[in-house]
Amino acid sequence: MKKFLQFTLVSAVVSVLYWWLFASRVELVRFQDGSLSISDFSYYAILVRGFWFEGHRGFYNLPDNIEVLKSITSPDFRWVMPLAVTPTAVFVFAPFAWIAQISLAWAQSVWVGCGLSTLLFSLRRLFRDEVLASPAHRPGVVLLLFLLFSSQVLFINLAQGQTSIFFLSAMIYLSASARGRFTWAQFFACFFAGVKPSYLLFVLFLLFGMRNWRMIFLALSQFAFSVVCFTVLCGTSWIAEYQHTFSLFQTFPLPETVASAFNFDGMNLFRTATKHLLPEQVAVEWSNRLLFPGVLLSGLFLLVNLRAQLRGRELSERESFRPLFLLMGFYFLFSPYIGTYEEILLIFLPFIAMRSERTSSRSLCSVGLAVCLILCLNFTLLPETWMRLLCWLAKSQVFLLSYLLLLSREKKQGGGESATA
Repeated sequence: MKKFLQFTLVSAVVSVLYWWLFASRVELVRFQDGSLSISDFSYYAILVRGFWFEGHRGFYNLPDNIEVLKSITSPDFRWVMPLAVTPTAVFVFAPFAWIAQISLAWAQSVWVGCGLSTLLFSLRRLFRDEVLASPAHRPGVVLLLFLLFSSQVLFINLAQGQTSIFFLSAMIYLSASARGRFTWAQFFACFFAGVKPSYLLFVLFLLFGMRNWRMIFLALSQFAFSVVCFTVLCGTSWIAEYQHTFSLFQTFPLPETVASAFNFDGMNLFRTATKHLLPEQVAVEWSNRLLFPGVLLSGLFLLVNLRAQLRGRELSERESFRPLFLLMGFYFLFSPYIGTYEEILLIFLPFIAMRSERTSSRSLCSVGLAVCLILCLNFTLLPETWMRLLCWLAKSQVFLLSYLLLLSREKKQGGGESATA
């Protein structure tokens, strides 16, 4: 109860500060000359508000979503952003959609306040870990915190009200606490992980690596329950509509009503990074061809790990996390649609690599990782013309260097262990 009251108090203070410093001073929704400018949170909140309080049950139906958006635009409004979120999002955003009936600015302020508070409490839980709290890791931890809280990507997340901060918090908290006793925070972390298919997959890989079968069952059962409840409310037609939505993310060229809602130049995508080198259609085809085999390869690594465990071999932490790093690498490098705001999740990789190493983090590999993270989290530091390509290359190096840290062998020296991290 004490922790809940602390969390509520911190969330309230952060929410008020966010509203006073940002939300009350900007237009989160602006429609002018036929063009709609809207924060990501406001877009979700308006559609979920339409679902719960205005009777629009076609959550994945693009024409129905256009009708909902016409209430804040004009009768001639025609563009729409496809929703990649799962049915779980309807339940996660429900209380904030209720607040949005009164004020979108306050709804986003409460959302961001809860997200930042969750991140702070998750980091506090992570730093109780004896490995990260050790003097050897202290410089690396301070550097990572500085990179996180000074990054441009964090401010993009805050301004847009994105889901990435919540999910980063969920990953950090589960990695730090999944082996301990069950808590309500773990329950909500697993529930939130179902908001996007990629989030759910990352969490399942994380929990598989930690051999926490109870939490895996919890995450899957929560997701299944939300899907069943959504189907009861909407019928089964949403399944075909959701499949159509996913097909749009892999299509070239996009339909006109969808294309006008995308800004690929603002995304750290393979198709955007290579636009000076490859035709866009070729880039889209290659990203599709590389993503799914990469996911399958990551799953194969996971099955190899599980087979080793079933045969009685105890895996080290670094072995357990390799499939997750591989999966995240393919997703972030070749996903057909991923905004720069999700780059904030990259900060999770060095935290886990440091915990797995259990020794000093002062190698050239770690220095290179820090430099690449600076470029990924602050992409305007790079020249405009080749910015996206350089960002994409830096991001590829983050995964390569993080994975090399997990591949490094432990060396015994004297009576203790020593390894480069």
